[in-house]
Amino acid sequence: MTISTPLGPAAEGEWLRLRTQLEFAKGFWLGFVFIASVTTSRVFEQRGERWLRQHVRTLRIIEANDTVPSDEILSALLDESFDEDCIWVRSLNVVTQENYYEQLWNLFSRLNERRDAVRRHHKGGVVFALHPSMKALVRDAAPDLWSVRALVLEPGLSSLPSFDRRSLPAQERYIRTEQPDPLAATPVSNKFMREMLNTAANLLLEDRPQEATEVIHRALATTGPDTAASDLATALVWASRAEEAAGDEAAAAEHAGQALRLLRWSAWRNSLVSGRTLKRRRQPAEDC
Repeated sequence: MTISTPLGPAAEGEWLRLRTQLEFAKGFWLGFVFIASVTTSRVFEQRGERWLRQHVRTLRIIEANDTVPSDEILSALLDESFDEDCIWVRSLNVVTQENYYEQLWNLFSRLNERRDAVRRHHKGGVVFALHPSMKALVRDAAPDLWSVRALVLEPGLSSLPSFDRRSLPAQERYIRTEQPDPLAATPVSNKFMREMLNTAANLLLEDRPQEATEVIHRALATTGPDTAASDLATALVWASRAEEAAGDEAAAAEHAGQALRLLRWSAWRNSLVSGRTLKRRRQPAEDC
């Protein structure tokens, strides 16, 4: 992806918010970009760097992945020699080393303690680009820092199926995104379908949308007249998410529309059946 690459409507809207912040913010400000796609994050970086350069301003990128100790990242953020107008901290690896979550927790808890120093050392914005699953971790590890945020962007969040966070080890409770799944109340009854969608969800987390799309398309190919409407709608929603992440906006829109029509039809049918059942239950009393 390049800076000229068109994004989806939601991501383009979030980019405009970031550009407005870059243009009008004065002095230190703190921002967060919770984004699952590394490539889309790079577009944001490139556009931000180009906009700042056009206005004779500068951006510096700090790589904060699981191979960089949190102490080094903290030292970099507190480096008094920084003179850039915006610091972009890229931290999107969430599925590699076990200690990554612990490192990220340590980083934000220490930044929370040193928040006054962070404010003094930066004349402009400090933006953290994180996977959506890290949002709860940031809030819990750095509540004071979080409270002074000026900007939170969430372009193109992809939800994962619902799960019980309490069943995970403490440092792994932030792996999954807390963004609510619109179909969480409609569980997938077909075991094969659920396994395929879980596989696709993990591929999306690893920024492999093309492979995720192929998996979901295989799942859709197994559906038939006996497939539960809720299962088919769930698969269509996931197909739309994967296709949008892969850049196929037309297919994403088509599958999203199919899912919406199916859900509306299912809700109408259920309400009709419920109404008939209620009428039958009332009939004896009305005949007395």
